[in-house]
Amino acid sequence: KLLTRMEEIPAKKGQVVINQGAKDDNYFIIKSGSCNVHRKPYEGAADVLLATLPTGSGFGEEALISNSSRNATITMRENGSLMRLKKNDFLTLLINPLIPYFEHSETLEKLDEGCVVIDVRSEEESKQKPLDGSVNIPLSMLRLKFDSLNTEREYLLVCNDSSQSAAAAFLMIQNGFKCSVLKGGMNNGEIITTKSNRVAEISTPAE
Repeated sequence: KLLTRMEEIPAKKGQVVINQGAKDDNYFIIKSGSCNVHRKPYEGAADVLLATLPTGSGFGEEALISNSSRNATITMRENGSLMRLKKNDFLTLLINPLIPYFEHSETLEKLDEGCVVIDVRSEEESKQKPLDGSVNIPLSMLRLKFDSLNTEREYLLVCNDSSQSAAAAFLMIQNGFKCSVLKGGMNNGEIITTKSNRVAEISTPAE
């Protein structure tokens, strides 16, 4: 059903697929070709190349899940084609069935099971309202931190309202990690994480 809702579109070298700051309603998968990911750290700054996405990569999920503006510009590196999926189909057919949630009351039990809490809020938000016993990896930096995470662990993803956590979970599940999202986020009640030593368990896997 998901595949029937996707539309294949051609894309040319240099074509801007997503503009930073824009609001649109599409998720994309690269069927052929590759894309560059650029971001301006602040208005008037030069574009910074963050990553190159190969064939098979998906992009555009964060803004759709969190109902926010695009946080980067995506440009085709060569001629290729993209599969496009509308926001409603993306959320209904892919996100809602895929992402597991946990309640505030389950937190300590999950920590006892060896789960690790990741705060995916921005560094500024995390400093304003710290979450003891967690490690802060902002959603915008998550892809760059995958090499430091352990696929054998389960990660508990936390943000203010669960929207950023859901976007983070989608990325992590795509990359083979086990994770779940705090339902309603920190705004929905106090989260107690007394297992502060869990942070030390996030380390680069041995080669």
